[in-house]
Amino acid sequence: MRNCHYDQNGFDFEVAKVPSYFANPETGDFMPNGQYTILGESNTPIGNVGGQYSLFTNARFMELANAISNITGMEISHYTSIDSGKNILVAFKAGDTSFQIGEQIYSQDNKLILMDNRAGTRPFIIGANRTLHRCSNMFSSTNVVRAINHNSKMLQLIQELKDQIEKQVVAEEKFIQWQIKMASIEVSPQIIQEAKSLLFNLGDVQISATTANKLLRFENSLETEMAAVGQNAWGLFNGVTHFTTHNLSPSKITGKADFPLFGLRAKMNEQIYDFLTEKFN
Repeated sequence: MRNCHYDQNGFDFEVAKVPSYFANPETGDFMPNGQYTILGESNTPIGNVGGQYSLFTNARFMELANAISNITGMEISHYTSIDSGKNILVAFKAGDTSFQIGEQIYSQDNKLILMDNRAGTRPFIIGANRTLHRCSNMFSSTNVVRAINHNSKMLQLIQELKDQIEKQVVAEEKFIQWQIKMASIEVSPQIIQEAKSLLFNLGDVQISATTANKLLRFENSLETEMAAVGQNAWGLFNGVTHFTTHNLSPSKITGKADFPLFGLRAKMNEQIYDFLTEKFN
């Protein structure tokens, strides 16, 4: 019987490794070229690999995810595929976290993420997505795990990834403390302008109509968030995550896991986090 998550989240395909061919210029016949193509969702080519590459299938990924779920006690939220199956992702429910800023109690939904790239171009990625309940703003962070080999035995994979996930859990508490600290720091108009210049690459040249439109939407997000949480660094941070979550066209991520892991959404979130950390942490 298939895992229920498999059926409910569009994760009902399997990858395949098939020989790659080239056309002989003299005869027109197709000949194997010694390489292999990985076919993903709807038989879409998602990468080329050598003959020694061991394919990491959906079934093996799900076996790994279920084992980690059993060991850590974190329930699987869902699976999803990205870019026609080039990347696959499982999100674990890491529970809600509550924290106090001033007299207000805030809470956020936490999901830990394990992602794999089956085209063989990069290793596992472990990360987290946090959704602030007050405004549904999302902020993700990821960590590429280069030391773990796909071809390791399952028990070794489980243990190594479990260790990495436990480190991510520790990092989540640090992020809560970072938010509390940022809420205590008032920001000046100059700091806000510096952040805008960084996020939108503003310089002496005249900005385009597209950038001007994005700036307007960002300023609306910033005004909304600072009115809600104050003229502080956390308000500035939330202004950016509100913009990337609600007012910036989302990157093309399929399925339920529309987390800001890639593209402009992730880049802007990382930029404001790094900017505020460098300024005030």
